[in-house]
Amino acid sequence: MQAFESRKLKMNLLEALKIGLGAATAVVLCTFLGLPHPASAGTVALLTIMVQTRKQTVSLIYKRLISYLFAVGLSWLIFPHVSPAFAAYGLYLFLIVFILWTIGWKDTLSVNAVFGTVFLLGQNFSMQNIFLEFCVLLVGIVIAFVLNLYQPDRTIASLVYEQICLVEIDLRAALDELADSISGTRKANVNSRTLSHMLEDAQKGRDLIHKYTQNKLLAKDEWVLFYMELCFAQHALLHVLAGQIEANPVDTHGNFGVVHYIEQLANSVSDYVSPEDLLAANQELIEKIESDPLENMTPRTQRVLLVVLYTLQDFVYLKKKYMENLSEQGRKEFIARHHLQLEPKEMRASRAQA
Repeated sequence: MQAFESRKLKMNLLEALKIGLGAATAVVLCTFLGLPHPASAGTVALLTIMVQTRKQTVSLIYKRLISYLFAVGLSWLIFPHVSPAFAAYGLYLFLIVFILWTIGWKDTLSVNAVFGTVFLLGQNFSMQNIFLEFCVLLVGIVIAFVLNLYQPDRTIASLVYEQICLVEIDLRAALDELADSISGTRKANVNSRTLSHMLEDAQKGRDLIHKYTQNKLLAKDEWVLFYMELCFAQHALLHVLAGQIEANPVDTHGNFGVVHYIEQLANSVSDYVSPEDLLAANQELIEKIESDPLENMTPRTQRVLLVVLYTLQDFVYLKKKYMENLSEQGRKEFIARHHLQLEPKEMRASRAQA
């Protein structure tokens, strides 16, 4: 966990360095070229570098260039003809916000507000001044583009896979608790904090995956895209199941094969087992328990175990559907990466201590 936080801290320091360096460079370059309002170029660079990914940077640059025309047009229509100044600026913001939000370009609003302020104070709408302000915009976005070409891809990939391991540990822990509660060695306990903790880990993973895919997504990494959603959906099923067992506790003493099956599911989280094999084993257990003459278990125990098995059937179906939606290469990479050695013992120990 400390290594994980340390790498995140280094990434934050890198982003801060890029923003500081980019904004300062934009101001110095504008001053050197004799362009007006060099601080505006620094602001443009700052706001563009903040998107943090190559794909988002290119998209934002395109939108900034087009939306600059909106800013110039509205400024020319409003500022010379509307007074006092606060009313003119309020009308400008109202219209620019409406336009940008309508076309889904909210992320360009801040820079257009900056240039609106520039035109409001200068009241200079000559072609030369419009071009010079465009050059200020260009300096800011070019510097941001150059700096955002560098992204710590390896660090981000490492964080992605480490976060996946943490989420899988959460999922295995939930299955282990389920097995213990059915065997009678532990009382089932529905703790909303457990689910929220899993959601927090899954959300961190989704954020990292989004950043990774926006920078560099190789075909072999396709499987990570929706993996967090799969894990959280499976964990939510186990959370509901734990609530049912808490209300209807059973004690099988490890008999009937259900506990062994749950342990097999827990191992399959990090050590790949075909969903078809898991479903076949599940169906075999269901048929065995449904055909039991009730000499070995009470009707209540039979009902609870069937609920458990049918819920775990849904648990496996989720993974089966996820696997079917992957490409052949994505499935191969998923299977290759899912072995027990991918779950570091130190991570499990640190999570247990926490």
